[in-house]
Amino acid sequence: SFKVAGMATFGLFAMWFLTFWWELARWINANLVDLLYRSDAAKLSWLSAANNLYDRMVLQFVEGMMFLVLPTIWVAVLGWAGLKSGAAVAKGIGDGGNPSRQSGEKGGGQMQSSGSGGRLK
Repeated sequence: SFKVAGMATFGLFAMWFLTFWWELARWINANLVDLLYRSDAAKLSWLSAANNLYDRMVLQFVEGMMFLVLPTIWVAVLGWAGLKSGAAVAKGIGDGGNPSRQSGEKGGGQMQSSGSGGRLK
């Protein structure tokens, strides 16, 4: 089936591309930690210790989104796109033979309607 082939092709590409998303998530995670805890502004602020719980919640939310939710959405969207493109290819190939089929049916109908002798009118 073209639907399955399209979904498998796009799904395989999505799985191969997950390493990029995970590396991007790791890079963003490392830079967010660097920005929050190693900057001069965080070292000078006496409120940085009080905001630590809030910072951790934000980091965990961003990590969860980048490591789990974004790749899940990525694979789902590409799988859906593969399914739709496979369906479009199957429809295009299936509908491509309609003119010749209709011509054959029309010619056969004329032969049958002409009766005996097999001559066209």
